[in-house]
Amino acid sequence: MIRTPLLKKLLMGLSLAFFVSGISFADYNRAGIPDSTSLRRSIQNTWLKAPVKEVMAKQSVIMQDQAGDTFQVRAEKEKESLVVTVCPQSFLQVSVINGDSIETETRPSFSRYSCGSWMLYRNIASGKAEKVIILFTENPEVFLQVRPEGNKTVADLVVYGYYLSRSVPIGIQFDSIYTTSFQSLLNMTQRSMDWNSATSIPGQYESIKAMIGTIRAALPTMEYKEDVAYNEIGEPYYIMKGIPYLPEPEDLALNYWKIAEDEKTDNNGKTLVVSAPGFVKWVVDGIVRAYTGKGTRISDLIQPTVQFEPYSKAGVKSQSWNLTLNLDWDRHLAEKALSARSVKNNYTYITGGVDVNERFFVSETTADSRVVGTVSYTPNVGYKIESLRALLYVLANREPGWFFLGAIRHTSKTKVDEAVYDGNAVFFPYITDKGKFACSVFQNGTEISLDKFMESNEGATVHLERVKASDYLDLQK
Repeated sequence: MIRTPLLKKLLMGLSLAFFVSGISFADYNRAGIPDSTSLRRSIQNTWLKAPVKEVMAKQSVIMQDQAGDTFQVRAEKEKESLVVTVCPQSFLQVSVINGDSIETETRPSFSRYSCGSWMLYRNIASGKAEKVIILFTENPEVFLQVRPEGNKTVADLVVYGYYLSRSVPIGIQFDSIYTTSFQSLLNMTQRSMDWNSATSIPGQYESIKAMIGTIRAALPTMEYKEDVAYNEIGEPYYIMKGIPYLPEPEDLALNYWKIAEDEKTDNNGKTLVVSAPGFVKWVVDGIVRAYTGKGTRISDLIQPTVQFEPYSKAGVKSQSWNLTLNLDWDRHLAEKALSARSVKNNYTYITGGVDVNERFFVSETTADSRVVGTVSYTPNVGYKIESLRALLYVLANREPGWFFLGAIRHTSKTKVDEAVYDGNAVFFPYITDKGKFACSVFQNGTEISLDKFMESNEGATVHLERVKASDYLDLQK
């Protein structure tokens, strides 16, 4: 068999995800997925094609395939469907209290959300097969879905509710899927489906994790100050005023305890002052300074990158207020980081290709479970916050070793035709050694979860700029 780049990616990336604390489980096909094909062949008449009422009455069973690997077969009701699940045995490390001590035990598990699980959905009322879902990573929200569509059998590649590929014909009868291996499905669709966006190669995220650790260690020294950023020589300046930042003088009337100056703590350890754009500049300047000896110039970062029609509503407003400062700032920071590491040394955000503007998704799942077309990316606007998890997962796979500056754009709650960029954040997406997707998010000198970020910015959009992570950092202290 010829090993294409895609297959190499699957072989390297997926097989490592199925070992927990050195204990392997299930037999693997060549793509590294626990393979229940031979077992499904033996149960297709009793579990997969039998009348729904008979299947619903069955108790779960633990079975072994021809290779001696262990699976559980069970049937569960899910809304109007019956789900027959064939899931591989895995082993979990659990802590058990034994008297005064805590011991670690290894216990078997049969989770439907584990990699290699195979699920057949059938309508309870009619008994008709609706779809098959196959989990091929350690992220259960990422899956291959095969379903009948008229007289055809089609496949979808789904990532956190967004479709990388949809309705791709695979040229076999639907019930043939019951005894078709994942490897065969991969062979059928490797050219017609976007597998590269859904799978990763481990060991490519060390620079990302190193930067996360370094930034995280510095957070206790940071204090948020509106409109403040460090200039190219490390002096705090007001961005819009263009004048040095000076700490507010202490109101001695509030110094009830009359603490002497030499007895005070150093501002509770806060030695850095940053605003939203100032923080992302602090991160990127750590890279730029390591290569050039100095940071980026504030005056370079506020140059406009978006031109409005002069007599449009936004055009009139932009004459007195920079509506896109946060976007302009990120774009210029990304171009400066690229230029600092390049012999060319004069990239713009356009020539450097720092904008993330790919349209990875063709459809999305709505809150009421409908599948609709999606716009994905809009120029100078970016992506819907709701798609951010799926987008960052794809970027972690396609662009390992890169992090992303985000400019956040909110629309007025009272005037839907008015929107402004009003925030910045830094995203570090990666795949863990165990195959799980993770993303560290930093904003305003603090770290927040991706869930919290998305919840706090519901209904907004985010524009991303790509920056290569670096092992060499010279961060402002």
